[in-house]
Order: sequence, then C-alpha cells, then structure tokens
Amino acid sequence: MDDQEPGIKTFSMTRYEHDAVHQIPDLITLESPLQIVLRYGPREQRRVTRLAMTMRTPGQDAFLTAGYLYTENIIHKKEDIVQIRVLREGEILIELAENLKVDLIHQERNTYVNSSCGICGKNQLDDIRMTIPFRLDREKPSFRKEHILSWTDLLSGNQRVFPSTGGIHAAALVSERQVYAIQEDIGRHNAVDKVIGFALHHFDFPLKNMAILVSARASFELVQKALMAGIPLIAAVGATSSLAIELADENDMTLIGFLKSDRFNIYTHKERIIF
Repeated sequence: MDDQEPGIKTFSMTRYEHDAVHQIPDLITLESPLQIVLRYGPREQRRVTRLAMTMRTPGQDAFLTAGYLYTENIIHKKEDIVQIRVLREGEILIELAENLKVDLIHQERNTYVNSSCGICGKNQLDDIRMTIPFRLDREKPSFRKEHILSWTDLLSGNQRVFPSTGGIHAAALVSERQVYAIQEDIGRHNAVDKVIGFALHHFDFPLKNMAILVSARASFELVQKALMAGIPLIAAVGATSSLAIELADENDMTLIGFLKSDRFNIYTHKERIIF
C-alpha cells in the first residue's frame, strides 16, 4: 500500500479480531529526529552551534524551527532569520542576522527533546517562565460561544494525517469565523511551534485578535508559546494543568479546556466570552 500523505508510513501488522488473526497494512504517523543548527553572531565572529534535536513529524520544518526559535525567545521578529535551509535529511540550519544578540544561556536544553515534551531539559522553572513580550487587554477581543463551539469541527475537518493514523496532534490558528492555519505533528508543542512559525511569516505580532486551538491538553508550555505570540485565548480539546491555569491567569489570557461541540470549561478570564 502506498503512503497516502506526507507524515505517514505503512507498516504490516497482525490484528486479532472476532476469534481470527489477520495480517494487514496499517498507516502510522511518522516520527523522526530533526537537528536544529544555528549560525549567529557578528560577521567577524560567526558561530555555529547545535541548539537542539527534536522528535517531530516531517513537514513544515521551516515553520517548526522559526516558531521554536521565536517561542524560545531567541528571535523576536521574522527579520531576525536570514535563511533556513536543509543541510541533509534530519538536519536544518537557521542563519540569524548579524546584528541579533543571541543569548543561549537560558535556552540550554538536553540535546534531545522528545515528541511529548517541549521543555524537557530545562533545569529550573524560572528558566521556563520567559519574559512575555506583550500585554493582553483583559476584555478584548471577545469571542461568541457559538463560534467557539464550532472550532472542534473546523479542526477535525481540516486535519490530513489524523483520519488515517489517529496518532497525531494538531494546532489551529483561528478567529471567530476563520481558520488561518492548521498544523499537525506527533508532538503537541511542535504543532504549536509550526502554527506560530506560520504566523511569524504571514502576520504582524502580537496576534491580538486570534485564538489558538489544540487537539491535546493545554500544558504550561503551550500556554507560554501562545503568550509569546500575544494570543489572548487558547482552547484545548483535552484537559489543562495547574501551571497552565496559573500562567494564563497572571497574564490575562482566557484558557478553555475540554472543548466539545456542545460544551467547554473556562478556567481563566471568562469576560472575553459572549454567551
């Protein structure tokens, strides 16, 4: 069986069902490493460093790395990136502007970042709580509840890999009535980085009139990434965590969890929601 979409690979598997054993093909979400390499510094002192290796689903690697660098507070605008190019399979080089001051001390990670954890390798919580560059308006923009309830259908209706594999996360950048981008990845934090990398290339920040929707739980790191882009609302199909609630609350972000087609929970700043 041919692979149907990028990000999918076919494996043979044995299924036991109804007292019978069958050998059949199965479509599986691809997971492979991506080594992120930086070239930065003044012209006379250019440096090259291996920043991190992340496990991701191949596809939109340029958006992934741009979003990763932005949410890690290494770059601050799209002009900070001179070029992004693939060195070889599984290795990508990001060349930064000569005048950009790069401080990697607070971005130190283990050399491996797995597909379920975007902040593994950080040593202290203070290193994770970066300076949020934008201050949100506590009451604007507003979102109507009927539009929020429609977002799950927008997400599921626009995913490409999930219907085939059932094993991939998605993140969507939306307004009340419009979907701007949907990205999929085996890592939920990678999906969000891909969306923010897309936005970095197409919109001015802060993204103060948009929301981000995630197919998984809303963890601290996902709230932080959305705040870095100035997004006032994050909605999760799954649960949330205590740190996510605290971070959203202290930064005036609206946090929604357990979003379904007929209900949702609001954990912070419900004043943005119009019932």
